[in-house]
Amino acid sequence: MNIFGDRARRGLVLKSVLGAVVVGAVAGGVYYTGTSATANEPVAASSFACVAPGGAEVAVPIEFGVDAPESVVAGVSAVVRPRAVITLPAGLVGQLRASGESLDATVVPVLTLTEGEAATVLEARPLVVRAMGVPEAGELVLDIPGAPVSFTPKAQGAAKVELTGLTATIAVGAVEVPCRAVSQAAALGTFTVVAGDAVRPPQAPAGSGGGVSARALPPPPAESGVVRHRFAMEITTRLAKVGAEVKLTGEFISAINAFGELEGRLRGQIDVDPADVYLVVFRFMPVTNTIALDQREYAAGTAELLTDPDTQVLYAQIQTKAAVYLKVSNVRQDGVPLDVGAGCETASPLVLDLSGRVNLSDKDPVSFLEGMATIPAFAPCGTREDVAPLLGGLVSGPGNKVTVKLTLIGSVA
Repeated sequence: MNIFGDRARRGLVLKSVLGAVVVGAVAGGVYYTGTSATANEPVAASSFACVAPGGAEVAVPIEFGVDAPESVVAGVSAVVRPRAVITLPAGLVGQLRASGESLDATVVPVLTLTEGEAATVLEARPLVVRAMGVPEAGELVLDIPGAPVSFTPKAQGAAKVELTGLTATIAVGAVEVPCRAVSQAAALGTFTVVAGDAVRPPQAPAGSGGGVSARALPPPPAESGVVRHRFAMEITTRLAKVGAEVKLTGEFISAINAFGELEGRLRGQIDVDPADVYLVVFRFMPVTNTIALDQREYAAGTAELLTDPDTQVLYAQIQTKAAVYLKVSNVRQDGVPLDVGAGCETASPLVLDLSGRVNLSDKDPVSFLEGMATIPAFAPCGTREDVAPLLGGLVSGPGNKVTVKLTLIGSVA
């Protein structure tokens, strides 16, 4: 999900955003302030003080946010995804253009996880954009997504991730423009850490070959103004690299805010059964394995509740993204076991970007959604040697067509 939207929509309420913070320097130190903002509140804007070529300071608008789950499970790895939007003013762009036609930008955040009195600095990689063209005139907007930042909450209750430091460097050729955030406003968000026993146990036990299973998130909670529906779900993916189809079955629970301030918000829980998969690679070598999908945050998006004027069928026009980790086990290559280890999964989530009509009536209970997905690289995989590159070479990559069949089971109280 684009947590910033287009430039005209910046500053509006952002779905599933944990928060955005900006920092200020005073009396030789750095201080951080903020309100008690929670998820779904606006991203706050800040500004950088950037030292332009020649030594003058220039105010440069910066927005920083993190796309985060609304709830996570204690003891289970979760992720937030940072993003920065920097707007270089026309005057600074003109100075940079004199030094070259492309620029690199690096944003270095410091993210801190706070649980009660305990604070842990997270390992957040710099946000980087390379070889961005510098226009001859006008401002330049740098929209820079960051790599997922993983963390493992230790205890149930309220927790939050804060941005506790933020710097940047813009480089054009040999010219470097250092930047530091200077304003003091901050919006801090919180999310809920639920106990591990609040989640259903694994759906399939680990077998002798190191079977894989995935735990489902709890269904989205029943709230005032929220309508929930349960669907039987069948996911069919055509793997672009090997030309094979993989089918997964399970259930999907949707939660749509029908009215109120959050009207139109969609959240969804995916619960998919592990499946045995048979592939033929290199046109002659059989590979078998067990796969499962691990959902660590709810699918998020928008939904408009409508009635078909011809059939009077209630439906939702949806647009959503669901992020799931692909877990692999029981791998056999030409009948020979391949020890991938107990935690072999994609290094980042596989994102299903889906939109379309979902029927919400027994008169027409079946709906189909289609999209394309990129299968990320795997890591870590293998106990004796790293076999992640082998798995990635077999299936990782773009162009995988995904079809989702949803059959309405009924509403959920």
